Parts: sequence; structure tokens; C-alpha cells
Amino acid sequence: MFNWARQANLYGIWPRVLGICDIEGNNYEEILSFSGGGSQGLKIDELNQKIYWSDLDEDKIYASDLQGSSIEEIYFETALNVLSLSYNQENNSLIFGRQNGIISLSDNSIDILTQIEYLPTELEIDTTEDKIYYINQYNLNEETSTIERCNYDGTEVDTIITNLGNPFGLAISNTNIYWTDWDSDFVDIRSSDKQGENITDLYESSNSNP
Repeated sequence: MFNWARQANLYGIWPRVLGICDIEGNNYEEILSFSGGGSQGLKIDELNQKIYWSDLDEDKIYASDLQGSSIEEIYFETALNVLSLSYNQENNSLIFGRQNGIISLSDNSIDILTQIEYLPTELEIDTTEDKIYYINQYNLNEETSTIERCNYDGTEVDTIITNLGNPFGLAISNTNIYWTDWDSDFVDIRSSDKQGENITDLYESSNSNP
């Protein structure tokens, strides 16, 4: 799964490999390999020239330079279960979701920004409105999941979109929210404005999980 484009390169993370290629998908190179199969949540911090990812098997968050060297463990917690993380360059903090909460990690502190009822499976930073958007994943296939947002400090939690089945793959633009939602038969890529209105189906396929 490719997560981010940096200049002329794409970085992608799979269960056991971190790779890089050019924007056309050529010149692929593996820059890191993992012993376990639980690597998730790739993010690039362009300001500090770092790569961040989580490891579900080890309950840890790691960082390295953009060449996959100088690996450091930056956070550990039993049953951490981090599926998504993002870097907030405005306040130089790593934001990640764990079971029942959104966490901010910086050089000086670890702060619980907000408590949520279930598991945030995806999150994104919206620098245009100083918001954190995240998917709150309830029971799968029961249309109970939501897309929510809060301020950088965790205040003003607001539910934007409700009654989602299996939402994943969240992205934010200056004006819109994008996400995937799949069930056993079909996958939809959808969008809405930032108030959760004007929901549009952009793409539908069968038997695939983008």
C-alpha cells in the first residue's frame, strides 16, 4: 500500500517490507525489511526528514531517516494496536490512534487528546482548519462506524459522517474528505465536503479492498 508521495518518489509499506519507487512506479527498491508481519501506518515527516511506522506484533512505533537507516524505537505500549498515524508539522508532534483514544507524542510530552469509544483505524491532519480527522471503527458490516474530527488539542469533537460499514483509507483535501467503504461484495470510494454533506460515490468495484 503506497501512502505518500515525496517529490519524485513514492514510499510504500507492506507487512514485511518498506519500499521506494519513482512516481511512475519504476526503479523500485526495498529499503527496509521487517521480521514480523504487523507493519502499519506509514507516514513521512518532510520537515525532519523521517519515516514513521507502527508494528502491531511488537506494540511499538518506529522512526528512521528517509533511506531507512538510523532506526529508533520512539514509543512502546502493551496492546498498542496502532493502525494509522500522522505527523503534525505545525506543532512538531506525532499523532496516532490506539484503542479508545487519539494520542499526541512530542519531545516533551505524551498527551491523550481525546477518548473515543472504539478504534481509530485511519487519521489525517488538516492544516487548513487545524483539525484531526479520523475513522472510528465500530463493529464491521453493521453500518455503525463514523468519521469524526477534533481540534489539535482534542477539543470540539464532532461526528461528520455516520452509518458507515467498513470505512478505511481516509484522505483530506482543502475542501473535501475522501474514504473507502467496503462490504463482502463491493468497495466504494466516496467523498463529501468537510461538513459531511454532498456525499458522492466516486468509484465502485467488486472483491477488492483499496
